Amino acid sequence: MKGAVVLVAACLSLFWINPGWGNDPPAEGLHLQLEPLYLKVWGARENLADLVNHQTSLAVDPTNDFTLRGEISYRKGNWRLGLNGWWFDSDYELVKTVPPANFLGHTKVSFWSLGPFVDYKIYGSEGKELFLQWGAKFCGSQQRLMGVCNSEALVSHSEVNFHGGPGIGLKGQINFLKNFWLKGFITQSVTIGEVSRKVIRRQNVMEFAPDTVFIPITEAQLKVSYHFTPRFAFGVGGFLSVWYEVPSPARPWGTNQWREPEDNLVFAGLVLAAEGKW
Repeated sequence: MKGAVVLVAACLSLFWINPGWGNDPPAEGLHLQLEPLYLKVWGARENLADLVNHQTSLAVDPTNDFTLRGEISYRKGNWRLGLNGWWFDSDYELVKTVPPANFLGHTKVSFWSLGPFVDYKIYGSEGKELFLQWGAKFCGSQQRLMGVCNSEALVSHSEVNFHGGPGIGLKGQINFLKNFWLKGFITQSVTIGEVSRKVIRRQNVMEFAPDTVFIPITEAQLKVSYHFTPRFAFGVGGFLSVWYEVPSPARPWGTNQWREPEDNLVFAGLVLAAEGKW
């Protein structure tokens, strides 16, 4: 996390030391970005065996997945109004024998994020722009863990219904090597939501009391774009989204006791970007 902040800050510092080359793309009008993502999630490591057998350690990791991030905005002068969003959905199954137990497991992780924003240009010169961003974050998450051990089945489900929250950030771009642009952003938001958990075991359903949660979310992106024309560009880079203390499925804890854990989830991966301006 600290590495991502330092990297984005170092790149944005180039605004004050590097001259711009080439022609600036059209500043005003409608901007559209479509960004296919290949993401990996860390932190959602589910201890399957702990659900149905306290004496065996067996973990299930969600798989990598392709998804899509998008952004649409309209710029007038130094102001820009827009909306961005992305989602992640991953399933993983595991079959394994750890004598004397036979395990069958399935885990599912689903997240989505939607953010309206307003940008204001706080610095600009030839081939360089830096924006201050205000906005909001609306998002949601679902995690489901199902385990079967020697015909005993258990399903643990966790869902967070977010009501949204405020956010702030920096966004910038700098022109280098004629038609190449280095672009990046970093944002910090806090969302407020309500978590619900339930466990299904031997056809019995146990629901936990709902609780209000506050989830900080840090997002950053850094990419290099090549402008084929002033109105069309293609880029490649990296994307990072960190969700702190996200409620995850309940796990057994001792005899007839359950714990309600929280995990820090890190979504990171490669991004391809197609950008159009009108």
